Amino acid sequence: MCVGLFIGSTQQEDAELIKAISKDMRAKYKISRADAWVIAESAIRNSKRYDVPLELILSVAEVESAFDRTALSHAGAQGVMQIMPATAAQIAKQLGVKEYDMFDLRNN
Repeated sequence: MCVGLFIGSTQQEDAELIKAISKDMRAKYKISRADAWVIAESAIRNSKRYDVPLELILSVAEVESAFDRTALSHAGAQGVMQIMPATAAQIAKQLGVKEYDMFDLRNN
């Protein structure tokens, strides 16, 4: 994954990074352009929001699911980040989220 260590401080810089990340994803995995874009944009947004390294977010998604939005483990973990349903419910409650879909790329 060609991320580098910099998240742009402007919308233009972020858009360029999203484009580069999504292009790398599509080159390595069977993933649609739209899904790659949403994953890259969400990773950048959440990296900034929660002060988590972008590389860590993308690495977890790559290793856990190969960026497959429909990934389901034998243990029941779901989606790109392979989150267990009980953990998702707990986090949703903490964030005040009443409805969510674990296979929606904006949620997982």
